[in-house]
Amino acid sequence: MEADIKKKIKIAGAFEKHFRHFGFRKTAMDDVAAELGVSKKTIYKHFTSKDDIFYFIISRKAEARRIMIEKKIMHIGSAGAKMEEMIRINFTEFRKIHKRKAHAFNDRFQSEIAAGAFREAFHQIVSDIIDEGVNNNEFDVCDHGMTVRYIQALMTETVRYLREDQSSQPEDFLICSVNKLLNKE
Repeated sequence: MEADIKKKIKIAGAFEKHFRHFGFRKTAMDDVAAELGVSKKTIYKHFTSKDDIFYFIISRKAEARRIMIEKKIMHIGSAGAKMEEMIRINFTEFRKIHKRKAHAFNDRFQSEIAAGAFREAFHQIVSDIIDEGVNNNEFDVCDHGMTVRYIQALMTETVRYLREDQSSQPEDFLICSVNKLLNKE
């Protein structure tokens, strides 16, 4: 099993290099297979498509960001401050990456794949912060699951807005909206 994971990571690494250099659309399975010295069948044994490979790459990056953010916010005393800091760090990191790799997200479909990977990775951290806030009487939410989904949707839309206007600071409005949703004054 560990050998399969290592193989997936190696294949994904080669594709990531090609995605950066040629873009998603111009990256060809044949070229990456030849570079790796494997058949396309080997690639398809581990991934169903280029979209699946892209999702794997982005989801690993999203998970790494989530872990990094959790470490940075774990010692913050209030759930509200944790939520705010999680949002701020996430947008700071997004700006850094987007400046360097904006071409990787030119295709709306790849942007949607990336948004899905980040929603999945951040689901638990958002849920945990809400639980903490409810348990500490900081937040008043009607439905935990829907509140998590609303916050994730707000974050996704705020990232879309930021892509359109790099000079804006939409996370300030996001934080205000999240605070209202959580009934946090």
